[in-house]
Amino acid sequence: ANGQTGRECVSFALASGRPCIATSRSGSFAYADSLGERVPTDKLSTKALDVTKADMMQSVIQNTPNLGAVIFAASASTKGGDAFSVDKNGVIYAAQACIDAKVPRLVIVSSGTVTRPDSAVYKLLNTVGKGIMEAKIKGEDEVRALYAAPSVLEQ
Repeated sequence: ANGQTGRECVSFALASGRPCIATSRSGSFAYADSLGERVPTDKLSTKALDVTKADMMQSVIQNTPNLGAVIFAASASTKGGDAFSVDKNGVIYAAQACIDAKVPRLVIVSSGTVTRPDSAVYKLLNTVGKGIMEAKIKGEDEVRALYAAPSVLEQ
């Protein structure tokens, strides 16, 4: 939750009166003091979560009761893992953990160009980001396959 998108997701949830667990590799939420008066922080909690570790993802999601949704807004960075570890495997780990824990919603914050591999923006981001767009689409395709499984559809 310590990136720009994560901060906005946390801020919106709290401003809407929803409880929110901000996760990050460190377990801290760097923006808690800068949310402003309009955003109450009494429903904010934090947990450490490295999305590149399947067992940690399972543990955090399984051991958090009454989750209504999980927002996956992580992306590769120089500090937190490469594109295939975060954007592909991390999103798959999140989906599997949500399915196993019967979390009703998984929201994946991705990129608008991920489904347009012929676009100039996709090609640029994929080159500069060391395969990030390719990793994103592979992860998202696998998530779709997981949720399309008959055992999940029957739930």
